[in-house]
Amino acid sequence: MVLRITILVIFFAMIVSFLFGRRCLVGVKAWRRSSKVDRDTIKLMNSGSDPTSFIEQIPEIAERHRRQMRESFGEKLAYQKSDLARMDAIIDKAWGEELPKNIDALVLTFGAYFGETLRKLRGGRWDHDSDRGYCLHDVGGLATVYPFEKVSKRFKNSKDHSLALFYRALVKTVENA
Repeated sequence: MVLRITILVIFFAMIVSFLFGRRCLVGVKAWRRSSKVDRDTIKLMNSGSDPTSFIEQIPEIAERHRRQMRESFGEKLAYQKSDLARMDAIIDKAWGEELPKNIDALVLTFGAYFGETLRKLRGGRWDHDSDRGYCLHDVGGLATVYPFEKVSKRFKNSKDHSLALFYRALVKTVENA
């Protein structure tokens, strides 16, 4: 009887490991790899450069984010609207309800990619608002969006601030205006 239970437990553990093991391993690698890229990106942000200089670096930060997501999670992002739901899924899978320790760096990289995706899909131009930070003006011809602020809310308030749902609402608002 004990032998049967032991064999069943081992068999169950093997199945779970086979089904979910790679995902767990990828998540751990993502956590470790994110620090190096994030430190480099934070250096760019805190380099003392003026807002115009930082705005010029946002596309580079977004590209770093794409590489990091491919290396860490196996996700090939391509500045498409479907990427926004995938980013929501990555956040849920890697951090869930837990606030990451390197939140500032993650907000920076996810925010740059989110903003560049919005800009490529709906137009707009980067700017700096002295009260609220970096933003995209004229998204869809009329909206102002704060990508870094939105990503920060997504990490802090989880699914209540889905990036994919935000995009859908933005498109609906712009098209109805």
